[in-house]
Amino acid sequence: MMTSSCARASLLLLCMSTHALTAGPEPRDHFEGSRTFLPPQGKRGSEPDRVLKSITRWLWLYRKGDLMPGTRLGMTKSLLKKADLEHLRYQGNGRSGTRRQSPPGNSGSAGTTPTRRPSLTARSELSILLRAAGKIQTAKAYKLLLEVAAVGLDRRYRYSTEMAPAGVRQLGETSLVRIAGRDDVHSYLVAAAKGDPSGPASLDQAMRIAALRVLARGEREFDHRMVEEVLKDSDSIMRLTAAECLGRVGRGYSVEWLAAAIEKEGAPNSLIALVWAIRDVHRKHATMVKADHLRRAVIAAGAHLGSVVERPTCNALVDFLETFRYPGSVPVLIALLERLNTDSTLSRPNKLSAAMPQRVNHVLKTMTGAIVPKDDPAQWREFWAKEGSKIDVTKIARKKTSGASQGGTVSEFFGIPIQGRRIVFIIDVSGSMGWPMPQEAAGTSASRDRGQILKIDKAKQELLKAVNGLEPHHKFNVVVYSNNVQKWQKGVVPANKKYKKSLAQRMRGQRANGGTNLFGGLKSGLQMKSLVYGARYDSNVDEIFLLSDGVPTVGDVTNMNEILKLIGETNRYSGVRINAIYLGSKSDERRQGNGGRSERDGGDFMKKLADQNGGQFAWPIVGEVRVPERGGGRGRPAHKRR
Repeated sequence: MMTSSCARASLLLLCMSTHALTAGPEPRDHFEGSRTFLPPQGKRGSEPDRVLKSITRWLWLYRKGDLMPGTRLGMTKSLLKKADLEHLRYQGNGRSGTRRQSPPGNSGSAGTTPTRRPSLTARSELSILLRAAGKIQTAKAYKLLLEVAAVGLDRRYRYSTEMAPAGVRQLGETSLVRIAGRDDVHSYLVAAAKGDPSGPASLDQAMRIAALRVLARGEREFDHRMVEEVLKDSDSIMRLTAAECLGRVGRGYSVEWLAAAIEKEGAPNSLIALVWAIRDVHRKHATMVKADHLRRAVIAAGAHLGSVVERPTCNALVDFLETFRYPGSVPVLIALLERLNTDSTLSRPNKLSAAMPQRVNHVLKTMTGAIVPKDDPAQWREFWAKEGSKIDVTKIARKKTSGASQGGTVSEFFGIPIQGRRIVFIIDVSGSMGWPMPQEAAGTSASRDRGQILKIDKAKQELLKAVNGLEPHHKFNVVVYSNNVQKWQKGVVPANKKYKKSLAQRMRGQRANGGTNLFGGLKSGLQMKSLVYGARYDSNVDEIFLLSDGVPTVGDVTNMNEILKLIGETNRYSGVRINAIYLGSKSDERRQGNGGRSERDGGDFMKKLADQNGGQFAWPIVGEVRVPERGGGRGRPAHKRR
């Protein structure tokens, strides 16, 4: 018996050794070392642990550029599958009215086919993981959610426009807002926003910003007061964040804090955010804003005009003085006009635009009713010294005027006046531009004439007419896009006879072909590279004209809402005016069959793009040229400007 037992034991040891030699090493539980995520067999860990590790893996792949939010994931790349978390897909999203998905292999009823599993994108997989992480009540989980909410806010990584960091960040913010009512989560966020050394460890500036943004979306008065306190922070990006938050959730009394912050602010982008915040708060709570606080803000903003040297900042301050009229602003604007007329260095690229004297002169006209040449500040001073005491600037009628009446060029593109001095025309040359101009404008003779010309030929005519109307001191460039994007010149060039003739020759051979890579055209025209929160990208352009006849169909980004977010994110503090011209029609839609996306969708998208970026919108097919009303700001979603 003893011998038999020893033999069996020896045989068992031999089998185990053979299996170990043939099976190879166990898969390792790590992220950076391999492209696949497979926890060690028998050591998979608890489900919460696997959820958090999967989110960490997702972020690592995303920052490497190996995982884009819109990428469709097969089962071999799904983190849910690899971490044995696929069941999370079939728990619904917790919203009322949302239909629960059936697990694979389950049939809705006897005799029916199994429910087809919906395809996953990287974004939807992250959303599922974040929802699961929100149920894990540990500091580690809160920190990881905060890290997702900080995507695009950190300067350690470069985020391309294709990575769409704003969308990823929104998922993280929403996940935290959903659980911020819990006391432990709220305490964590407050400590993180304050940068409390005794609070959460290893939190960088980006996570402080993310925590502040989440708290500002809540309803607690304590949180809103804390946001106001951050206006005094030594970090300019934190002050900018606080101003943006107050613009969304501030009350009437917040204007006092914002006005005090304007007086001390030295960072250009933070200054823009502060004046925008006051405008937004006043729009929502005008009756709660005290006149003394508003006057203090106007005086403080005017004081900065004596030293500002950048176009976006100057635009924001001048618009602020025009929106909130105060008699003391007139001498300030006259002094700025004098400075613009005597200091030639201010008209250099990325400095104050050469069109700024015309803009300031126009504001003086609207505030006083006087007509004085833009190059004669002395006459303005003489007029104000004599008539200023008799004029109530708050009661002068606000008139909508064209670019020409503001002192701009008389040249225009599809009826939209050209107001900038460094202009880029972005022209759609996709296949549908080879179709005739539609006859859908009320049956007039003009509309019948439009039906006799191809859309691309009409675009060429209008482009060459606009360029020929430019003066030598203007600079311009042209970008054409279909499947690919082509720049006519590397950068803007003088509007002289040489380049006008060169453009005419170049456009003569242009044909319509391919899809509509609208985002690629915008990206090229705006010189967009990496997205950095609170910064402006390096563009020496001050006005863009975008022409398209359909919805985006090809390129890195085709979702129209995503394009609006990306352009708003990049143009927020660069202040490039974007005008939009749309040539789409119902007949085009019938030919293209754009997957349910109609010509109205394209028209609405182009109109929103112009409104959000300070431009004008034209839809020549229906005879519409729309000028946004005053009071909005460039790059600000849902607010309208000229």
